[in-house]
Amino acid sequence: MVFLDNLATMFILAAFAAAASPRRSVGAALWSAIWFASAALCKETIVILLPALVWLLVQHTSRRTRVWNLGVFFVSFGVLVASYPVFALLKNELLPGEGHVSLSWALWWQVFGRSGSGSLLDPSSGTFSLAKSWTDLDPWLLLPGVALIPVGLAVRRFRPIGLALLIQVVMMCRGGYMPFAYVIALLPFAALLIAGAGDVVWSRLPRLRLSFSLVAGVLAALLVLPGWVTTLRDQASFDGSANSRAATRWVIDNVGRDAVVVTDDYIWMDLKLAGFTKPVWLWKVDTDPAVMADILPAGAASIDYIVMADQAVSTLADLPTLHQGVVESTEVVRFGEVIIRKVHA
Repeated sequence: MVFLDNLATMFILAAFAAAASPRRSVGAALWSAIWFASAALCKETIVILLPALVWLLVQHTSRRTRVWNLGVFFVSFGVLVASYPVFALLKNELLPGEGHVSLSWALWWQVFGRSGSGSLLDPSSGTFSLAKSWTDLDPWLLLPGVALIPVGLAVRRFRPIGLALLIQVVMMCRGGYMPFAYVIALLPFAALLIAGAGDVVWSRLPRLRLSFSLVAGVLAALLVLPGWVTTLRDQASFDGSANSRAATRWVIDNVGRDAVVVTDDYIWMDLKLAGFTKPVWLWKVDTDPAVMADILPAGAASIDYIVMADQAVSTLADLPTLHQGVVESTEVVRFGEVIIRKVHA
C-alpha cells in the first residue's frame, strides 16, 4: 500500500539531502527546491517542513553565497509549485464556482474543512488513539525519536532535523484532522535523531563508547530486534487485501455494470477496470458538484450499493448523503471488515 505521503516523504528526504550537500553550491539549492516542490505537489501539507529545510540550507551555505542560494531556492520552488494553480486556472478549477471542483476549496478543506480528530494531549481523542496504534506497531523509532527532540535542538547540526520532527508533533496537538498516513513522514526524522544522538555520545564521550555499545547491543537484542521480527513476520504473512479482493469479486459477479456503487479508492479502480460506469469514490459524495449532479442527483436514493468498511463517525458527519445511504441500507454480505450494503432509499 502506497500513500501520497510515501511519495512526499521520499522527495522531502531528497530535498534535505540536497540542502545538506557539502558542496554548498547554488546547484544544491536548486535541487533542494526541485525535490521540495515535488514533495509539495504530491502532498500539499508537507510544506509545513519548509522552515526546517530553509534552516538546513542556511547552515550549509557560506555567507558569501547565501543570498544567491536562498534566492535560487525560493524562486525555483515558487515557479514549480505555481504550475499547480496555473493548471487549475486553465481548467477553470482554481476558485469555487457552480458545477466544478476548485483547488482553493480543496486546500481549505484539507486544512480547515474536515472534522478534527482532537489533540494528541487528550487521551480520549482520535489523534491520541491513532498515535497509540502507531507506537503499538513499532515504539522503537517514534518514542525515542520524539524524546530526543530537545537533544536535536541543542546540537547545532541536528537542529533542522529536530525542528522538522517538532513541527509535525506540534501539528498533532492543534486538534485538527489527523490522517492515518501522517506517521510516514515522522519516521525518518525520528530515526535520524536517534542516530544523531548515538553519534554525539560516540564522538564526544569516547570513554563511554564501550558501555554505550554494550547497552545499545543488549537493548537491540532483547527488545528492538524481537519486536521488529515479530511485526515484520506478521505483516509478511497476513494478506491485508484479501477481503477487499473478495468483495470486489462479489460485486463484479452479482451487480450490474450500470449500478451506482459507492466504495473506497482501491475497489473503485478495480470496478472501473471491470467495466462499471458509475462507481463513486466515497470522498466524492457531497464534495464533488459534478458527481452529485450527474451520478447522485437524488442524493442517497441514487445509490444502489455501498461497499466499504465502517467509517468513523466524523467521516460520515462530513458526508451526509453517504451517511443517509448507510442508514437506509441492508447488509447483503460481509468479507471481514468490508461490508456490501444494498441501499433502499
